[in-house]
Amino acid sequence: MRIALFVGGFPTLTETWLIEQVAGLVARGHDLTVFADQTGAESGVHPAVERLGLMRCVRQRPKRHAGWGRRIVSTVGVAALRFPKHPLAMARALNVAKYGWRAASGDLVRLAVPMLERERFDVVHAHHGDVGYVAAIFKEWGLIRDPLITSFHGPDLTDAVVLGRSRGYAELIRLGDLFTAGSRYMAHVAGEIGCDPSRVRVLPQGIDPSRFECLPRTLPSEGPIRMLSIGRLAPVKGIEHAIRAMRILRERAPRLEYTIVGDGPLRGQLEGRITELGVGDRVRILGFMTSDRLAPVLGDAHFLVMPGVKLADGQVEGQGLVLLEAQACGMPVIASRAGGMPEMLDEGKTGLLSEPGNPDALAATILELLERGDRWAEMGAAGRALVEERFRVDRLLDQQVAMYAEVAGSAGHGASQRGG
Repeated sequence: MRIALFVGGFPTLTETWLIEQVAGLVARGHDLTVFADQTGAESGVHPAVERLGLMRCVRQRPKRHAGWGRRIVSTVGVAALRFPKHPLAMARALNVAKYGWRAASGDLVRLAVPMLERERFDVVHAHHGDVGYVAAIFKEWGLIRDPLITSFHGPDLTDAVVLGRSRGYAELIRLGDLFTAGSRYMAHVAGEIGCDPSRVRVLPQGIDPSRFECLPRTLPSEGPIRMLSIGRLAPVKGIEHAIRAMRILRERAPRLEYTIVGDGPLRGQLEGRITELGVGDRVRILGFMTSDRLAPVLGDAHFLVMPGVKLADGQVEGQGLVLLEAQACGMPVIASRAGGMPEMLDEGKTGLLSEPGNPDALAATILELLERGDRWAEMGAAGRALVEERFRVDRLLDQQVAMYAEVAGSAGHGASQRGG
């Protein structure tokens, strides 16, 4: 099949799942084009990028400059260069009255450039709702003439800023052929913003379990008990509640240590909270880590906690790949009953659930897991089996390709049959 992936950037350090998806489609023999922003020299983030030569699939868009002055100059230059051949597309891309920030920032001009040749595909698949919104605009203009699938990944359905910039996805909802969400919860949210539920499929992001060594966990009779969190240090991750739980557990679980891997806007505030609560001897923030540096940290940890919350504006974790990675490592997990996280584990068998935003409840759940220390190896094995059965990237990719064929078939016939 001729497949176009419409994404933000490629390859990126934080979206290994996308690299694995591209690698899987290429390995299956599909003719793939990835429309993406420039992301710098990150080709070493995943061995498949170089081994399979994935960058040959990438059609890079013009660079998005940081400053408004440089951005305006660049936009004028790009538009002027293409205007003689594509006057209607460039005029539309600069229509601030209709497209607001997308046009004013020059993004529509920049993003339209690689689409101007109007190539034909069997299917166009956009990752993230705001990316799908732009693809829908291009479909309205006739730059995209093929079935459009959009995958929602969480913040693109719940972040008010993203929804606002994308005008509530009105064009996407009207012109999109099919939508996917990583969990039943997010599929429901997609319906709430206007997507026809009959056109929304649950298709989680998967992982490759072979990348993770599955090691049985046991409760040590002496020495530290290592609790781990991984994620961007942002409010939706709820890390402060786990730090507060550590203060509550100081006397009842004196051997418990907490390691946080990640960086983000709340790092300074969280480090201040650690000092304020007097748990600096038991809680540490290591910052962002690449997958190779993270491997030994995953191997040393006894269990993972993901204390995410639902914010007042609706933001919530859509799925939680970290939960899958921890279970693939044979680790028991604790997650909040928020968003799509409960769907990523088998409560009582591979991990436990706790009430979100409640440090006391989280502390009680951690104590419950410690009391089940004799079952950690059993829970870890069950977690690995769950990932193998339900979240293997190759199995989910098979479902994705079948979805492509279904949508292309519903549209009439494929690009290869149209001579495209």
